[in-house]
Amino acid sequence: MNRTEYNKQYYLKNKDKQIKYRHEHRDVYKEYYRRAKEVRKLRYSYEEIREQENRAKSKYRAKLKLGSLTHYGKGACACVICGEARIDCLSIDHINDDGAKHRRELKKQKGGSWVIYAWLKRNNYPEGYQTLCMNCQTIKEATRRRRENQKGQRN
Repeated sequence: MNRTEYNKQYYLKNKDKQIKYRHEHRDVYKEYYRRAKEVRKLRYSYEEIREQENRAKSKYRAKLKLGSLTHYGKGACACVICGEARIDCLSIDHINDDGAKHRRELKKQKGGSWVIYAWLKRNNYPEGYQTLCMNCQTIKEATRRRRENQKGQRN
């Protein structure tokens, strides 16, 4: 006799006992099924959880960027040279022109461009950085290269 047949025979033999037991424990079962239903409602699909995490990460990273740009923009989220205030145009500039070296060090950490903002916050916003718009960054780099070329031609 297999398990299914045994269960059927047991139920038929003890039908009254089984029904009585269910009636006595009805509240327990109701509570169990109510909780199970709530858990099913709360359960998200993988895509919903992933989407929720991505939104939270984006919000956190935007907050990091805004905080860093505001700190190095002398209290305003704007370029320190021209005053450009569109956040999409702004970035952190290494005043001593050692940004490439610093990026290589940070590259060891997993992440994108937001890693520098996290690093700045973690290190209590150290000196040596400023907020510049991309135009001012480009002009600064072009001026630096011109100076280097002129020094090289003189020697």
